[in-house]
Amino acid sequence: RVTLLFQEKSSDRMPEAFQRLGFRKIKLLKHAKMVKITDETDVFVYQIGVMDSSLGVKNNGYSLFNLNDCEPNRKDYKTISKKFGGKIDILLNQFSLAGNNGSRKDMPKIGEKARNILNNMIRDHINLNVKTSIPFASFIYFSSITNEYINQHHNTIADVKEIFAKHSLNVKALY
Repeated sequence: RVTLLFQEKSSDRMPEAFQRLGFRKIKLLKHAKMVKITDETDVFVYQIGVMDSSLGVKNNGYSLFNLNDCEPNRKDYKTISKKFGGKIDILLNQFSLAGNNGSRKDMPKIGEKARNILNNMIRDHINLNVKTSIPFASFIYFSSITNEYINQHHNTIADVKEIFAKHSLNVKALY
Protein backbone atom coordinates (compact mmCIF):
# COMPACT_ATOMS: atom_id res chain seq x y z
CA ARG A 1 0.00 0.00 0.00
CA VAL A 2 2.73 2.46 0.90
CA THR A 3 5.09 3.77 -1.75
CA LEU A 4 8.48 4.56 -0.29
CA LEU A 5 10.29 7.47 -1.94
CA PHE A 6 14.07 7.42 -1.86
CA GLN A 7 16.85 9.16 -3.75
CA GLU A 8 18.46 7.31 -6.64
CA LYS A 9 22.05 6.48 -5.79
CA SER A 10 24.83 4.54 -7.47
CA SER A 11 24.10 1.53 -5.25
CA ASP A 12 20.98 -0.62 -4.79
CA ARG A 13 21.90 -1.30 -1.16
CA MET A 14 19.16 0.86 0.40
CA PRO A 15 16.30 -0.19 -1.93
CA GLU A 16 17.25 -3.81 -1.28
CA ALA A 17 17.21 -3.17 2.47
CA PHE A 18 13.77 -1.54 2.17
CA GLN A 19 12.52 -4.62 0.31
CA ARG A 20 13.84 -6.88 3.08
CA LEU A 21 11.87 -4.72 5.52
CA GLY A 22 8.70 -5.46 3.56
CA PHE A 23 8.35 -2.45 1.29
CA ARG A 24 7.24 -3.62 -2.14
CA LYS A 25 6.61 -0.27 -3.83
CA ILE A 26 9.80 1.80 -3.92
CA LYS A 27 10.13 4.82 -6.17
CA LEU A 28 13.65 6.12 -6.73
CA LEU A 29 13.87 9.86 -7.31
CA LYS A 30 16.54 11.29 -9.59
CA HIS A 31 18.46 14.34 -8.42
CA ALA A 32 16.56 17.60 -9.07
CA LYS A 33 13.85 15.95 -11.19
CA MET A 34 10.28 16.92 -10.30
CA VAL A 35 8.09 13.81 -10.11
CA LYS A 36 4.28 13.79 -10.03
CA ILE A 37 3.06 11.41 -7.33
CA THR A 38 -0.64 12.40 -7.42
CA ASP A 39 -2.75 14.77 -9.51
CA GLU A 40 -2.09 17.48 -6.91
CA THR A 41 1.40 16.64 -5.63
CA ASP A 42 4.89 16.83 -7.12
CA VAL A 43 8.11 16.00 -5.27
CA PHE A 44 11.82 16.20 -5.94
CA VAL A 45 14.99 15.26 -4.12
CA TYR A 46 17.96 17.58 -4.32
CA GLN A 47 21.41 16.25 -3.45
CA ILE A 48 23.77 18.73 -1.80
CA GLY A 49 27.31 17.52 -1.39
CA VAL A 50 28.14 13.84 -1.03
CA MET A 51 26.05 12.93 2.02
CA ASP A 52 23.14 15.36 2.22
CA SER A 53 19.89 15.56 0.33
CA SER A 54 16.79 17.68 0.65
CA LEU A 55 13.16 17.16 -0.34
CA GLY A 56 10.79 19.51 -2.12
CA VAL A 57 7.01 19.13 -2.21
CA LYS A 58 4.48 21.09 -4.27
CA ASN A 59 0.81 20.51 -3.53
CA ASN A 60 -2.18 22.48 -4.82
CA GLY A 61 -0.19 25.68 -5.25
CA TYR A 62 1.68 25.42 -1.94
CA SER A 63 5.33 24.54 -1.56
CA LEU A 64 7.40 23.01 1.21
CA PHE A 65 11.13 22.41 1.19
CA ASN A 66 12.93 20.27 3.78
CA LEU A 67 16.50 21.54 3.75
CA ASN A 68 17.39 20.04 7.15
CA ASP A 69 21.17 20.29 7.57
CA CYS A 70 22.12 20.78 3.92
CA GLU A 71 24.36 23.72 3.08
CA PRO A 72 23.44 24.97 -0.39
CA ASN A 73 25.65 27.20 -2.50
CA ARG A 74 24.52 29.94 -4.93
CA LYS A 75 23.96 27.49 -7.77
CA ASP A 76 21.89 25.24 -5.49
CA TYR A 77 19.75 28.18 -4.36
CA LYS A 78 19.09 29.15 -7.97
CA THR A 79 18.18 25.60 -9.05
CA ILE A 80 15.95 24.94 -6.03
CA SER A 81 14.23 28.32 -6.34
CA LYS A 82 13.49 27.68 -10.01
CA LYS A 83 11.80 24.36 -9.11
CA PHE A 84 9.37 26.32 -6.94
CA GLY A 85 8.76 29.18 -9.35
CA GLY A 86 10.84 31.56 -7.25
CA LYS A 87 8.90 31.25 -3.97
CA ILE A 88 8.74 28.68 -1.16
CA ASP A 89 5.90 28.79 1.35
CA ILE A 90 7.48 26.68 4.09
CA LEU A 91 11.16 25.90 4.70
CA LEU A 92 12.03 23.20 7.25
CA ASN A 93 15.53 23.74 8.56
CA GLN A 94 18.09 22.66 11.15
CA PHE A 95 18.50 25.22 13.93
CA SER A 96 21.31 23.93 16.12
CA LEU A 97 24.18 21.52 16.52
CA ALA A 98 23.47 17.93 15.63
CA GLY A 99 26.84 16.43 16.37
CA ASN A 100 30.50 16.94 17.02
CA ASN A 101 33.53 14.70 17.13
CA GLY A 102 33.56 14.94 20.94
CA SER A 103 36.94 16.60 21.14
CA ARG A 104 37.04 19.24 23.90
CA LYS A 105 39.88 21.00 22.08
CA ASP A 106 37.24 22.12 19.54
CA MET A 107 35.18 23.74 22.29
CA PRO A 108 36.03 27.36 21.36
CA LYS A 109 34.79 26.71 17.82
CA ILE A 110 31.51 25.07 18.88
CA GLY A 111 29.82 28.34 19.86
CA GLU A 112 30.83 29.84 16.53
CA LYS A 113 29.49 26.78 14.73
CA ALA A 114 26.14 27.16 16.51
CA ARG A 115 25.93 30.87 15.56
CA ASN A 116 26.77 29.99 11.95
CA ILE A 117 23.81 27.61 11.85
CA LEU A 118 21.49 30.50 12.80
CA ASN A 119 23.10 32.71 10.15
CA ASN A 120 22.68 29.91 7.60
CA MET A 121 18.97 29.78 8.41
CA ILE A 122 18.68 33.48 7.57
CA ARG A 123 20.73 33.04 4.39
CA ASP A 124 18.57 30.07 3.31
CA HIS A 125 15.33 31.97 4.03
CA ILE A 126 16.42 34.98 1.99
CA ASN A 127 18.09 33.15 -0.92
CA LEU A 128 15.16 30.78 -1.39
CA ASN A 129 12.56 33.58 -1.08
CA VAL A 130 10.78 31.78 1.76
CA LYS A 131 7.49 32.93 3.27
CA THR A 132 7.90 31.05 6.59
CA SER A 133 10.77 29.05 8.07
CA ILE A 134 10.17 26.31 10.62
CA PRO A 135 13.08 25.19 12.79
CA PHE A 136 12.52 21.48 13.18
CA ALA A 137 15.76 19.54 13.26
CA SER A 138 18.13 19.74 16.23
CA PHE A 139 15.95 18.91 19.21
CA ILE A 140 18.87 17.00 20.64
CA TYR A 141 20.53 16.70 24.00
CA PHE A 142 24.10 15.44 24.24
CA SER A 143 24.21 13.03 27.17
CA SER A 144 27.51 11.21 26.84
CA ILE A 145 30.31 12.25 29.17
CA THR A 146 32.43 12.78 26.04
CA ASN A 147 30.07 15.30 24.43
CA GLU A 148 27.71 16.75 27.08
CA TYR A 149 29.73 20.00 27.13
CA ILE A 150 28.26 20.78 23.68
CA ASN A 151 24.85 21.46 25.28
CA GLN A 152 26.04 24.84 26.57
CA HIS A 153 26.28 26.01 22.94
CA HIS A 154 22.95 24.58 21.76
CA ASN A 155 20.70 27.05 19.92
CA THR A 156 17.15 27.33 21.23
CA ILE A 157 13.88 28.20 19.52
CA ALA A 158 14.12 31.55 21.33
CA ASP A 159 17.51 32.14 19.63
CA VAL A 160 15.91 31.40 16.27
CA LYS A 161 12.97 33.73 16.90
CA GLU A 162 15.35 36.48 17.99
CA ILE A 163 17.55 36.37 14.88
CA PHE A 164 14.53 36.12 12.55
CA ALA A 165 12.92 39.13 14.27
CA LYS A 166 16.19 41.05 13.91
CA HIS A 167 15.98 40.45 10.13
CA SER A 168 12.18 40.98 9.97
CA LEU A 169 11.65 37.45 8.62
CA ASN A 170 8.77 35.09 9.37
CA VAL A 171 9.44 32.02 11.52
CA LYS A 172 7.01 29.64 13.21
CA ALA A 173 7.87 27.08 15.86
CA LEU A 174 6.15 23.73 16.20
CA TYR A 175 5.46 22.68 19.78
